[in-house]
Amino acid sequence: MHIVDANFLSRPMLRLLAEAEAFLVRNTRNAFAYDGLDRKEVPEYPRNVLREALVNAVAHRNYFDPNAIQVNIFDDRIEVLNPGALPEGLSLESLGSYSVQRNPVVYKLLRDVRKVEGLATGIPKIRETLGEQGFPAPIFEELGGKFFRLTIRNREGALPDWISPRQKRGLLLLEKSGSISTAQYAEANGISRTASLADISELIEKGLLERSGQTKGSKYRLVRK
Repeated sequence: MHIVDANFLSRPMLRLLAEAEAFLVRNTRNAFAYDGLDRKEVPEYPRNVLREALVNAVAHRNYFDPNAIQVNIFDDRIEVLNPGALPEGLSLESLGSYSVQRNPVVYKLLRDVRKVEGLATGIPKIRETLGEQGFPAPIFEELGGKFFRLTIRNREGALPDWISPRQKRGLLLLEKSGSISTAQYAEANGISRTASLADISELIEKGLLERSGQTKGSKYRLVRK
């Protein structure tokens, strides 16, 4: 495994949250989308989802466990591992239905500084934001009664299994630029225009791309659902 960056933090709680969020932002990618002539930056992961995941970890971890909260960044996902199983009275099925405060003092501090609402809204917000922005649903797991893990996948993780490595490369390029031509697709993959057209035609047929223009200069864009 090749580790690009690592940070081991031991800070006062609010500073810890700020530095952990900065670490996530520093080590995830930004793409660009176009709205007419205006270009806007599109983070790889919704910032409010990352913030909510970190706050939940601090609020609900088992502070009698000497292990630390772990935040791991991979090419296609972020994992937040929390020491301790779910609090008594909560199950994976009931997550987000009601609030159980394992650490009332910590929870009160976070509520006083408006980091949490105390109304079991954190998990629903994560699910709702990811769904609205076209991300895969988050994955919640208990690991041997020792850790609780939240996995947040990026849009690459949402791609269907049938997509080839070439098509995935083209879609990632398209996410950054807003549109792509046959020539750009061919150059990115080192293949002929004929092979590019075959790949793109499949993506159109499967409902992922749409064509803009009818000439050799036509572009292809993602179908927004």
